[in-house]
Amino acid sequence: MLFKTKLPAVGSAWWCLPVFAFFLLSTQIFAQKSSAFFIQLGAFKTVPQDKVDKVKDIASVFSEKTGKGLLRLMLGQFTSRPEAEVALKEVKKRGFPDAFVVERPAEKVPTIYDAVDIPDNQQVAPKPGPAKQSGNAYMVQVGAFSGKVPINEILALVNLGNIYTEVSGNMTKVYVGNFVNRGATADALAAVKASGFQGAFVKEVPLESVKLLIEQKQNTPQVNIPVAPRYASVQFVNSITGFTLETPSDSVEMSGSIFPVTENVLLFQGFLRIKGDMYGQTLLLRSENGGKNWNEVFLGEYGYDIVYLEFVNDKTAYLVTFGVVEGPGVLMMYRSDDGAKTWNEVAEIPKNEHYCTPSYIRMSDMQNGTAVYDCFDDALRLWSTTDGGKNWLYKGVMNKKAFEALPPYQGRSENGIYATLNGSVFFKEVPANNALIVYRLNQTANTWEENFRMSLVYRLKEGKILPF
Repeated sequence: MLFKTKLPAVGSAWWCLPVFAFFLLSTQIFAQKSSAFFIQLGAFKTVPQDKVDKVKDIASVFSEKTGKGLLRLMLGQFTSRPEAEVALKEVKKRGFPDAFVVERPAEKVPTIYDAVDIPDNQQVAPKPGPAKQSGNAYMVQVGAFSGKVPINEILALVNLGNIYTEVSGNMTKVYVGNFVNRGATADALAAVKASGFQGAFVKEVPLESVKLLIEQKQNTPQVNIPVAPRYASVQFVNSITGFTLETPSDSVEMSGSIFPVTENVLLFQGFLRIKGDMYGQTLLLRSENGGKNWNEVFLGEYGYDIVYLEFVNDKTAYLVTFGVVEGPGVLMMYRSDDGAKTWNEVAEIPKNEHYCTPSYIRMSDMQNGTAVYDCFDDALRLWSTTDGGKNWLYKGVMNKKAFEALPPYQGRSENGIYATLNGSVFFKEVPANNALIVYRLNQTANTWEENFRMSLVYRLKEGKILPF
């Protein structure tokens, strides 16, 4: 993962390989937490299991030998002291009045091997067993959301297990599971946190209290290919305006991914490139009939890639393009107020230096947005807007922990599964030979069914793009 936001890799540019190699290394360094926070419950000769069971829904409980025949119990981990202090109030109410917050350096953070319900002589985490169908099961709580649930970011976790939800009032809790014991959650918990959900923790959950959102087995579509697959019709408006080849071929390659808005309105974001060329041209397609027919809705520009696309409400969307020819280029922001039918330029997002590359771009609503740059000097430059992207103010160097705490944004799914904006309909894209196959989840039959196919190869004639 090159970016905090999982911005699409600039696959149409060769210049960026050594630069991004360094950027990847620096991003990995940023992701290493220097410390973590825990709540120390106390030191005991034996684990007070009844009391521990009352706080295990808050976070994981770990034990350490103190060298005096006692076990030190710790609850966590938490990403910040304020977060731990909030949990501490609840812990004291549940039977640990003398508990307090402690900060641990990364090298002294307890692991799953220190969990209190793993025997002391056990050296490895147990292998996951079959998931339970009833009763209680261990799950990784991804988060609790009072507003919009980041559904597409969560769907990217389906490789780890089933995705479950639990709704209480205006709060939606999301889980990955289920696992037969706490030890079996180790890898999943680490992966969830690495995906940006730093507050994730292990919890024992009654299965009757949660709803299955999507099953892990659906990660690979189990359907029969139709006898006569239906290919979508694509209407290109823009001509390809640039190329680096001395003798361009008559073949054009299309690359990108779908972006479901509703069950009928779909977008396809990516780029077009003459076969063999170094760079491509921005591409945004829109369908109003579930993928049967597509029209180009954005003025493509040669040498630019789409690095951010998100709706802030049902009608308003923001899009950012990034120049990639001969080094990092300009970032331009665009806005649509009619469901991505038409787009208007908002402004260029300023950078500290021309060689800075975006690490994070996001509009949290119609007025407020954030842009973070890596300028390859071990510092993250933070810019913000409060007027919908028209003007940007440099805020200074961003704290690395604050960067890690930014809400994750999944621009393009790593496993090809996407949800509509309201999270009610699921699609999955699967690359095939010169085509992209798009499946839709039949939630009644609980199976994936082929919805349509898009050809990824077209012919070029007098600058126009036509089907073969």
